[in-house]
Amino acid sequence: MGRPAAERSRLTAQTLIGATACALLTGPEAKG
Repeated sequence: MGRPAAERSRLTAQTLIGATACALLTGPEAKG
């Protein structure tokens, strides 16, 4: 992998934050 560790960790953090935000936004609505 040619990417630096810092960039990989930053992308991982963005993915986790995005997934958490999506779960928080859709969770209550999905439950009805």
